[in-house]
Amino acid sequence: MSGAFTNVVSPKLKGVNVTNVTTGASVDNAIRIARGELDLAYTYGSLAFEAAHGVGTFDNPDLAALAGNIMGVCMAYDSDFYFVVLKKSGIKTLADLAGKNVSMGPPGSGTQYVADMIMDSFGIDCNRKYMSFGETAEAMQEGLIDAVGQSGSPAGGVTELAETNDILIIPFSNEEIAKLKEKSPFFFASEMPAKRYKGQDAPVQLPHFRSYWIVNKDLSDDVLYEILSVTFQPEIIKDLTAGHNNWKFAAEDTEGFEALGLKVHPGAKKYFADHPEAPRATKTK
Repeated sequence: MSGAFTNVVSPKLKGVNVTNVTTGASVDNAIRIARGELDLAYTYGSLAFEAAHGVGTFDNPDLAALAGNIMGVCMAYDSDFYFVVLKKSGIKTLADLAGKNVSMGPPGSGTQYVADMIMDSFGIDCNRKYMSFGETAEAMQEGLIDAVGQSGSPAGGVTELAETNDILIIPFSNEEIAKLKEKSPFFFASEMPAKRYKGQDAPVQLPHFRSYWIVNKDLSDDVLYEILSVTFQPEIIKDLTAGHNNWKFAAEDTEGFEALGLKVHPGAKKYFADHPEAPRATKTK
């Protein structure tokens, strides 16, 4: 998404230089925004919640003191989270993962962060493996791991796995999602549509969360207003979506930020107040 933004939006901004920076993804992005090392970034709603409440990643004096530097802009996209197993494994529920070898995602990634959170919330005692997505697919085919945690769908590694193996996306029950929301209120229930992966013939209920565009509070109101004025032009969104499909979901979500406890940047507030035609995020349940 950042690559598409740099290619499409940056050339149309006056006096603003946009440079992509490689980071450690969602957790690292939130920390670096707080420290003032980045101006704009993407992060999971869970990190926004933790920053706003001084818990989890921000449960230490140094980071807690900087958390107020993080402000919201808009929703980037909704993401599902799920565990994938091979049908032949006999694993059908979250509880069945107890004692199994489970890939939680690359160390420090948002996927690892959410996978650990879910396992901790349900008290599932599994053998947690922290592996890259490429390593995971190969290890699963070789029988070295029993399940893989994944954020977002479709995911390339899972798509490849499903081409040569019968897979199962473990569903979450209403009770499981309710319990997860009690501990982590940024989750909400939704479905992975049928046919997202080969052999997945029916929708699957899963926990979802939102990814957000966040900024450092010291970013100029006028600069952010200009950035949004260019970004949300219909023809620009079309070009951005051609660069990365998730851009079609970008939308104002003041209600979402308020639920997380994170303040919206004044430049974003003014832009969306001045432009009621800009897309608005749907309510979650």
